[in-house]
Amino acid sequence: MVGEAVVIGLVSSALGLVGGIGISQLLRLLFSQFGAALPAGPLVIEPRTVVVATVVGLVVTVLSAYLPARRAALIPPIAAMREEVTLPTRSLRTRTILGVVLLVLAVLLARHALQVTADVNQAAMFAGLSALATLIATIAVAPVVGRGVLKVLGAPFAWTPVGHLAQENGRRNPRRTAATAGALAIGVALMTSVGVLAASAKASVDQVVNDTIGADFIVLGATFQPFSPAVFTALKGTPGASVVTYSRNAVVSVAGQQSLVTGVEPDQFQKVFTITMTSGAVSDLALGGALVDSTTASRDHLTLGQTVNATFVNGPGSLRIDGIYTPSGVTQGFIVNIPTLTSVGSLERDSAVYVRVAPSSSAAAVRAELDTRLKAFPSVRLTNQADIKVQIDAQFDRVFGFIYALLALAVVVAFLGIVNTLALSVHERRREVGLLRAVGTSRAQLRRMVILESVLIAVFGGVVGIVIGIVYGVLLQKVLESQGVKALAIPTGQVTPVPVTD
Repeated sequence: MVGEAVVIGLVSSALGLVGGIGISQLLRLLFSQFGAALPAGPLVIEPRTVVVATVVGLVVTVLSAYLPARRAALIPPIAAMREEVTLPTRSLRTRTILGVVLLVLAVLLARHALQVTADVNQAAMFAGLSALATLIATIAVAPVVGRGVLKVLGAPFAWTPVGHLAQENGRRNPRRTAATAGALAIGVALMTSVGVLAASAKASVDQVVNDTIGADFIVLGATFQPFSPAVFTALKGTPGASVVTYSRNAVVSVAGQQSLVTGVEPDQFQKVFTITMTSGAVSDLALGGALVDSTTASRDHLTLGQTVNATFVNGPGSLRIDGIYTPSGVTQGFIVNIPTLTSVGSLERDSAVYVRVAPSSSAAAVRAELDTRLKAFPSVRLTNQADIKVQIDAQFDRVFGFIYALLALAVVVAFLGIVNTLALSVHERRREVGLLRAVGTSRAQLRRMVILESVLIAVFGGVVGIVIGIVYGVLLQKVLESQGVKALAIPTGQVTPVPVTD
């Protein structure tokens, strides 16, 4: 049986490798269709890709065959000659102990991940190891837990003979039930955890926009490209606007690390942005000085009043730290005044213009006036807070859409596993099915029994997958909290209608 598995593993790995190459080309086409085209170039197939695909496929197939082959070898030869063979029933004690140990390990790994969130890569690694331990533990303890869960899930149908048979069919072979439900649970857990992370990222962006942006209207360049200062000149003095100011961006290198540097008009900038200062004040910003976010300050060991050497567009220079602020998704890196940014060689190109409507003015009237003045500048667009949220959410949808597409492959694999397991389950019980037919069970009743059994198992796997997915979606949000994913959101509309395979 192991020799047969080796042949199947090699052939399947080769087919999978060819299929993967085809899917990679399809993904490249999808990226280009969504406006995120990858760099053009020839198809590259590295030797390690072939080796890894073959080794993984071979090892998984051989291990999958070795375990049942080992069980089959325990059957006495005389018993094996009979038409129907009953494998010896083994205790679930070892699996249960292993599952409990892995669950404890998963909790410890998750706890450690929350303790090292300052290092995002390390925290994410421990969170991933915790998720792996949890999935293996779930598969290990599923036979024990499944009996009780199926008893509860099947209770509403147990009053009928068909419902009672369906319920007991799932409970009498807990290992087969666990194998079927486990495949679905893994796929659902992956989809749910990514869904929680995506919803949390969107909610975090919405929260940042609401809390930090005080401007009613923002002018941005097409695809966020810088634009001519003539736009600001045209909008300055717009009737009904209490504040019209602008910002410029450049890149600065400090201690070998590149950071964004934003030039602003400090007095006006405070009126359209809310910046939480940990030390110093925005009004302290002077020529040659800079505000720096606390994350960058911690990374580069910067303190208030310190003068740091930096590399600008026009060469080396220095910045004096006049204040430290809490970063957000909108403001991060260094903030300087416009004269300082101009002195370091920045191009006179604006990155945004901010407009705040006077309390006594109509926002609609101000927008109409802004639209009129911007007709001469087709390369820019006028947005508000709602528009910014929609644009950023659309970018998240593109990114997570690709991830969902990849995870859908895992769900397809899970679906095939469920189909195979249920088909083998029905085949193994052909004598039982014949006996039920002999005592008067109709074909329709048999169909309902098999369908109900599969639904109960699928609901069991789906619920387990949703719970695991939500737990690790929350863990990922906590791990990425320092990266700006500060709001937790559970996408109930996505999680609730998880498909149940029958």
